Amino acid sequence: MKIVIIGGSFAGIRAAQLLNEACPQAEIYLIEKQNEIGFIPSSFHLLLTKQIVDKKQSHWITKERLEETSRINVLTQKSAIGLVENEVLLDNGEKVPFDQLIIATGSAQSFKRLDEAEAQHIYSVKSGTNFTELETVLAQADKVAVVGGGQVGVELAEDLTTLGKKVDLYESRNQILFRYLDEQMTEPILNEMTKSGIQLFLNEQVQVLADKNGAILESEKRKARYDVVLLANHTRPDNRLWAETIKLNDDGTIWVDDYLRTSRKDVYAIGDAIQVTFRPTQEKMYVSLVNNAIRTAQVVSQTISGKPTKDVGTYRPVGNK
Repeated sequence: MKIVIIGGSFAGIRAAQLLNEACPQAEIYLIEKQNEIGFIPSSFHLLLTKQIVDKKQSHWITKERLEETSRINVLTQKSAIGLVENEVLLDNGEKVPFDQLIIATGSAQSFKRLDEAEAQHIYSVKSGTNFTELETVLAQADKVAVVGGGQVGVELAEDLTTLGKKVDLYESRNQILFRYLDEQMTEPILNEMTKSGIQLFLNEQVQVLADKNGAILESEKRKARYDVVLLANHTRPDNRLWAETIKLNDDGTIWVDDYLRTSRKDVYAIGDAIQVTFRPTQEKMYVSLVNNAIRTAQVVSQTISGKPTKDVGTYRPVGNK
């Protein structure tokens, strides 16, 4: 049996590891479009708080380590561009046949309101490509804007305030942490953030970010200049690639059944690519959390290895330790 997994983040790697143990006769291939695997989304928070001291620690596992400790074949810097029958088409023209396919392509930031593609004072904190430069820039900055009031944005705002920066946090919705907490549960957090000096702008969609000797941030209600703008806005899956071959939900996530099988035979989807069930209400929702990535990887690995298992869903836990 040949198992192909697309995506080298938490869900994809964990599925590969579990299947390596459960299916000793299987060939397992992990395909990742970046040159590294296993990036930790909260890495910059960990750097700022000295919980890690080196950019290398922003990846919880490397390609070399994964291959050394398993039978998994890791293909980096290769992007899947489609499916034809039981073959994955790669951007270099290569075709990778499979008996079982797992889509674990995760999610990414989508921010389309940048005036300049290479804005020097505007950084994403959900990618590890510019951490060294960003540390240097922040050391010289006084006034910082954080765009996005999710877990990463809230943590960063607190970290930067502790470092003596003047911090403004912008969130397009009417509450912070909306994916994880009900609105009334965020009120004590908002109070503590305000006490620490963080200025919060809720219900403000950022319209313009421009690089002009600093970053100009413009919303519908205000315009302000910052030394640095950090993009910590919410991630979304981009599943347009599969739209012609696999059923998608209205929100762009991949439709799956209780066993995380897609509408296409022998194809599964896990992690941030799918909706999960919120256990208290049985409602389907999109919740981008590591625990969902790990749990759905376990579900699929058990099913593929001959022990069909349903996904029980999530309680939306959130934490940073």
